[in-house]
Amino acid sequence: QLRTAKLAARQRDARFVCPEVSRTANSLNTNRGFRTLQLGARVTSGKTRFSFVDAKDIAEASTACLRWPSQHRNQKYDITGREALDYYGIGEILSKKLHKKIVYCEPSIVRFVYLMRRRRLPWSYIMVMVGLYTASRFGTPYAVSPDFKSITGHEPIRFDEFADREVAAWQ
Repeated sequence: QLRTAKLAARQRDARFVCPEVSRTANSLNTNRGFRTLQLGARVTSGKTRFSFVDAKDIAEASTACLRWPSQHRNQKYDITGREALDYYGIGEILSKKLHKKIVYCEPSIVRFVYLMRRRRLPWSYIMVMVGLYTASRFGTPYAVSPDFKSITGHEPIRFDEFADREVAAWQ
C-alpha cells in the first residue's frame, strides 16, 4: 500500500496538460500479458492534434505576469506547448520512454456518452463535450502560440522532454 501511495503521489506531481482536454482519463490495464497505458480512454478526438503544455510552463508564465504586472496588464496570452500532438503520438513517445506498449484507446461517440453517464455527469455537459470533440475531429490542428516565449524568453518544454523528466511517475 505504501508503494501504491508513493506512486500515486508521483503521478500527481507529473502533470502535462492539454488546455482543450482537461478531463482526460489515464488508466493502467493489463492486456494480453503486457501492461498497456491507455491514454485518453474517455476522449473521442480522432487524430486531432492538441498543444499539450507542461504545468510548470504555465506556472512560469503566470509567475512572470504576476512579477511584472505593468508589462502584462490588459494582455491575453495563449500558453501552449512547443508542438501539437495527437494522442497516438503521445502513446508512441511514452512507449519509447517507458519501454512498454502505450496505446490510445479512442471510444466511439456512443461509448463516450455511456462512459460519461456512468460517471453521473449531466447530459448537458456530455453533449457539450461530444460537440467539442466532434468539432475538433474535423477541424484544423491546434495552433502553437509564441506567447510563452514572449513572456519567458525561452521555448516551452516539448512533450518528450517532459516524459524524460517525469518517467519515474509511470514506472
